Amino acid sequence: MLRFAPLVLTVALLTAGRAQAVDVAIETLDGRRLAGELTGWTAAGIDVRTDDGSTAIPAEQLLAVRPGSVAEPSQDPSGDAQILVRFHDGTLLPATEATVAARVVTIQSPWSIEPLQAPTAQVQLIELTPRNEAADRVWAELQRKELPGDVLLVMKKGGASVDYLAGVVGEVTAEQVQFEWEGDRIPVKRSKVAAIAFYRGQAADEKLGACRLQLDSGARVTARDVQLLGEVLQVETPSGMQLQLPLGEVAFADYSLGKLAYLGDERPLDSQWTPLLGLPPGAKSISGYGEPRFNADFTGEPIRLLAAEDDTAAGGQRTIEYAKGVALRSRTEIVYAVPAGMQRFVTLAGIAPACAAEGRVRLTVFADRRPAWEGDVIGGEPPQEIAIDLQGARRLRIFVDYGENLDYGDQLHLAMARFTK
Repeated sequence: MLRFAPLVLTVALLTAGRAQAVDVAIETLDGRRLAGELTGWTAAGIDVRTDDGSTAIPAEQLLAVRPGSVAEPSQDPSGDAQILVRFHDGTLLPATEATVAARVVTIQSPWSIEPLQAPTAQVQLIELTPRNEAADRVWAELQRKELPGDVLLVMKKGGASVDYLAGVVGEVTAEQVQFEWEGDRIPVKRSKVAAIAFYRGQAADEKLGACRLQLDSGARVTARDVQLLGEVLQVETPSGMQLQLPLGEVAFADYSLGKLAYLGDERPLDSQWTPLLGLPPGAKSISGYGEPRFNADFTGEPIRLLAAEDDTAAGGQRTIEYAKGVALRSRTEIVYAVPAGMQRFVTLAGIAPACAAEGRVRLTVFADRRPAWEGDVIGGEPPQEIAIDLQGARRLRIFVDYGENLDYGDQLHLAMARFTK
């Protein structure tokens, strides 16, 4: 079995002498928030020293970890990278070069001294060009179905449009891609290839990591094992890749893997908005007006709800901003597949603060065909906490119907809507 070569960062990892103390903010699955000095970090959990003493938090109870900056932040080592390599385990690494031979990808990266090697079965996509909207659209469509083989995303009209070819990728060099298509071997200029996706066949169940690390550079690393060594976080990915990351580069550690899934990040199985007045044929641009918004409201701003209590100092009710959520108009029906292992659905439901004077909807949440929660959500009132036991349901269906004011101000915000274990 092929294994990754160890990854050694070119930036300085350790400062001479005693390691600097690093502050850390921690969120737990049960809603607790702690802050203190980071004293230990392993796959088993986090050790932190607070004003109340030392505390050990098991990994299964962690939701998020945000380390503070170390004394000398490292220079961003990914600035020269033009290529992105996406792995099936969720890891995303910048690269200055990526080649393929004998179904093995070799990656030259500003993050490593030695080249990294991985079987193509572990690599989902190699993006060979800077961000290309046409390629993004094609790749999003391909992800909705099983790949028929290896896929080349080929640019046309100078990158203004992108088409794809399904076949078998052979050798990939800095100049060209050897591609077998319908029995013919075709050399394709690499300058015309936006991305390469690799056929995986019957995929085995993905091994979940302990957490997913987001780096300041934009790189993302799924970690199966972690070990704090001074100001360095030694990491092993589910694929077996060995990394050493300066703690000052780690912006965020997401421990929600396998514990919860936000609706704003999930793709719904179905979504239908029915306007109060029928739309004329071909009114596609108008129909988009009422479609659900994910992790943003209908103006593109963050999801907000009125606070539960009056803020008398501000002369009225204050609003609270949420990083995740779904915005829905009446009458909307949206359906999600319940992720494997998830047992509950939790959210805060309220009318958008800007519509508080008029908004009123009838909300029903179904677990499969069983109505699990039903009630009116009224503008100007505090948000309602909804917590549903899914009882093994495979589908979650949310139906937002008109309230007493028909569709006036009917903008429902489901803040932090999520599946949990």
